[in-house]
Amino acid sequence: ALVNKGITQSRLGNHKEAITLYDRVLEIDPEYFDALHCKGDSLAVLSKHDEALSCYEQTLAIDPNYFDGLYKKGLALANLQNHDEAISYFDRALEIEPANIALLVNRGISASKAGNQTEAISFYDRALEIDPNYFDAIHNKGLALIKTKQYESALSCLDKTLEVDPYHAEVLFAKGVCLANLGKHQLAISYFEKSLEFNPQEPSTLYTLGCSLLQIDKKSEALEYFDRAIA
Repeated sequence: ALVNKGITQSRLGNHKEAITLYDRVLEIDPEYFDALHCKGDSLAVLSKHDEALSCYEQTLAIDPNYFDGLYKKGLALANLQNHDEAISYFDRALEIEPANIALLVNRGISASKAGNQTEAISFYDRALEIDPNYFDAIHNKGLALIKTKQYESALSCLDKTLEVDPYHAEVLFAKGVCLANLGKHQLAISYFEKSLEFNPQEPSTLYTLGCSLLQIDKKSEALEYFDRAIA
């Protein structure tokens, strides 16, 4: 009953209260599987990834092939910037559910963060084979293509994401970066400016906009953006 009450509190967004209820269960039975797993989920929502990791490790000690434990341990490790180890758990989870789209995308993100863009793109493509319109796969594939300087291909991905969410500041910025690298600075500036409408203090956007303004000989305007970027 306490675990169910905790789950209800979690669904209501009351994660601290939920954790208190799960802890009451774990005081009685430290290996109560559902309480460990649900506590890990609530801790993850609260960005307490070290503590969440401990909970998922305890579930895996009970059931080493528990899909959610493997996947969520991978997510916790990724949130702690331990991408190489995260990848090992994502791969184990993929052996159980090879067509899990969110898992494929997160596997790609960790590959990208670990510096392997080609591998990352391959996982995004696997996700897109299952659902060609999956936003996170298209978006992150576009970002990985930018890192490999495939700007035309990246633009194709970014345009698809902007069809779904035309006000996505990060995607607007990324499209500007592509255009700037293709020498289309005037058009790039328009996308940097759109991005700043939704995230006006983002230093990287301010700085990159300044760089494009320099390229079209608008030096005084460029300096204003450089000043804002370091303010």
